[in-house]
Amino acid sequence: MLSMGETHLRELDLSYNSITNDGVKELVEGLSHPSSRLKCLRLQGCGLSAPACKYLSAAMKRAPKLVELDLSCNDIGDEGLQNLSCGLKDPSCRLEGLRMNHCGLTRPSCAGIGEALGLESSVLWELNLGNNALSDEGFQLLCEGIRKWATLTHLNLSHCCLSDECCDELASGLASSDSRISELDLSGNELQDRGVKKLCVGLKSRSCTLISLALRCCELTSKSVPVLAAALKSNPQYLTELHLIGNSIEDSDIGVFLELIKNQKYALEMIE
Repeated sequence: MLSMGETHLRELDLSYNSITNDGVKELVEGLSHPSSRLKCLRLQGCGLSAPACKYLSAAMKRAPKLVELDLSCNDIGDEGLQNLSCGLKDPSCRLEGLRMNHCGLTRPSCAGIGEALGLESSVLWELNLGNNALSDEGFQLLCEGIRKWATLTHLNLSHCCLSDECCDELASGLASSDSRISELDLSGNELQDRGVKKLCVGLKSRSCTLISLALRCCELTSKSVPVLAAALKSNPQYLTELHLIGNSIEDSDIGVFLELIKNQKYALEMIE
């Protein structure tokens, strides 16, 4: 169907079907055809592994219309990411959104993704690596590419085994004049109060254009509340959503945020 000249298919969602690697190989043959107009391909939970990424990597080089790829909940692993990164680094790749939530990725995968993001040809603006054991060391490798923050606007690093050690680098990136990050999800990481304190150095910078920040279940206490509030007061124009549920913060502690919501001087609209 994808190779038929008259096809008008733009989105294809095959999630949670037993496609397997062989199925992806056949799918890629159609996807790579010059007449294919497919822009969005979702393959969540399809029983894929590393070989499937080799086929998809080839498709990225020959299917410039493909702009969104979701491989979440597949056992891709670091080998699969290495295969996929070959396509990501190709100048003809026009992928804008990549979701690899819960794909068995670890530290080595971060280098390949970072290299791809650091290329001038990269147009990737959404990257979801949630629920992968990347670690602080892996995050540092990732930052070697994304510290330019050239095109990336949506970054999900929830449940990635990060700690407060990564927050200095994050703060530096958010404070950069080149930063375009507007949505950042760090939920489920052990950032703790000291991590938030580091992160707020970037948040209070007028160069930071973050609109949504998720810090759910990050082992925060009431000590983080005045630090976050001070950052929002220093840079009041952008952040509209702040997610803090799942932390040791009482309802009585968030009064300062409610006051910011009431004040039209501040962009904040929602506190969770």
